[in-house]
Amino acid sequence: MVVAAIYGRRSVDDDPSLSVDNQINRAISLCKAKNWGYIIYRDDGVSGKDTDREGFKQMMRDAKKGKFQYLVCYKLDRVSRSVADFSSLLNELQELGVEFISLTENFDTSTPMGRAMMYIAAVFAQLERETIAQRVKDNMIDMAKQGYFTGGPVNFGFDLVTEEMIIRGKVKEVSRLVENEQEKQHVIDFYDWYNEPQGSVRNNCIIANKSGIRTKSGKLWNPNQMARLLSNALYCIADEDAYNYFKNETNVKIVSDKKDFNGINGLMYYNRRIPHKKTTRLRDENEWILAVGQHKGFIPGKIWAETQRKLKKNASTPPRAGTATKGLLAYLVKCGHCGSSMSYYPSRKTVDGIEYGYYRCRRRETQGKHLCDQPNINSYVLETTVINHIKKSLSDISFVEKAIKQARKEMLSQKAPSEKELRRIEKEIEANNTEMKNLIIALGRKTIPEELIENRIKELQEQIAELKQEMMEIKSTIDFIGSVDDINIVYHFINEFNKSFDEMDFEDKRLFLRYLIKEIVVTDYEVHIYMFFLPGIKDDLVFSSRTGKDSSPQLT
Repeated sequence: MVVAAIYGRRSVDDDPSLSVDNQINRAISLCKAKNWGYIIYRDDGVSGKDTDREGFKQMMRDAKKGKFQYLVCYKLDRVSRSVADFSSLLNELQELGVEFISLTENFDTSTPMGRAMMYIAAVFAQLERETIAQRVKDNMIDMAKQGYFTGGPVNFGFDLVTEEMIIRGKVKEVSRLVENEQEKQHVIDFYDWYNEPQGSVRNNCIIANKSGIRTKSGKLWNPNQMARLLSNALYCIADEDAYNYFKNETNVKIVSDKKDFNGINGLMYYNRRIPHKKTTRLRDENEWILAVGQHKGFIPGKIWAETQRKLKKNASTPPRAGTATKGLLAYLVKCGHCGSSMSYYPSRKTVDGIEYGYYRCRRRETQGKHLCDQPNINSYVLETTVINHIKKSLSDISFVEKAIKQARKEMLSQKAPSEKELRRIEKEIEANNTEMKNLIIALGRKTIPEELIENRIKELQEQIAELKQEMMEIKSTIDFIGSVDDINIVYHFINEFNKSFDEMDFEDKRLFLRYLIKEIVVTDYEVHIYMFFLPGIKDDLVFSSRTGKDSSPQLT
């Protein structure tokens, strides 16, 4: 039986009469008239500017599995408003043997003229979309010139009020920002703190969090949020210093006249960010639009400009020495107090001529000491203690035997279910192979339409490939369970590691430890080492930050 995919889409701004249900019902009528089966796919309230749509993506996954032979839609622009996307889609459908049918435009993709007409229609669909986009941008510029808020989260320091205004002869509801007096003073403080000689984005976060100042959503400040606030023109007073800064030191397009920079109102950015996947990213600076807003500014232009210069200078400063050849346990160490990662920070200090740094709690460093009281950990002591402890543990055959026996006990409980699943997969592969043989016989006898047989064979081949991959993974698990029977073989491998570890270069050591260790949790001066290949083992050791002495390993 011939099967068709029915696809319906409607944008939020589309004509209500063009509902997805109406589109689908029209397509169902066609399928019933032709005695076809059908599968329905839909995207409601989704733009056709690209193909990043859940219903559309599911339809294309099913197309690759050969589930249908026709794609039916109400109108070409329901599928795509982009010429590039539509051209790519049409080529892909042809390769999959799927024909395209547009109900209202009567396209036939089996003829060159039909394909040409579809491309022409796609061009006009894209032109319509780009015209709408340009109209939206023009309206945004009109609103920018008026200095109104165009949407998005309300910025810290402001509240929002709504009022009506006339744009191009039509009454529009627009939003305007008003000062939040308490938050306004905090913003002024943030700029003052940052512009002090030792001021930094990080220090701002620490002071704000310690002082009990929270973000608009009631959360702690982090460096990214603070940096955005310090670079937002919303807070800048539109005065002569601000005008000169934007005119002479940036490529931003200023749509307000110089006389509008009255020393009272604030500034507003428009067209600064562009949607990117599920978030946004900055446009090029020459695409930004700057206007004098309806709201009042907080920060004098001179101070705001100095802040931007300092931010740019700090952003262009080369980062300090990182963990490229230091920080052997980087990415493994966690803070036992708050659960944050502990990052490696280099220093110029040495122990016995060996330079070392510190592992520091990231939350404590970026958001304030009052949030976490984890002390900084001497990297030389921690790394030496951990490595020596692992070597000592793995050199103790009784410890290894207990660990492997415990691991084997846990893994053996998985052996029977794994073997049962393996038998199921083998039977399914056998059944699929039998069905393929029968289809090939039917193809020779021509008892079933050739197109349906070829699609089903392709689907069975894909299923068999997936089943074989799954079977290989299960066999590997069963083989690994069997390998832990011989403790001597495992012990020999571990013993060889103890001999060769010191001869590895730095990156090999770090990589090996990352494969061996799941995580290292530090709570004050107590360290817990959790390893991957020794399930159920927890090594507890206590060490002094000065001596590095540790206790014997404990098996729990």
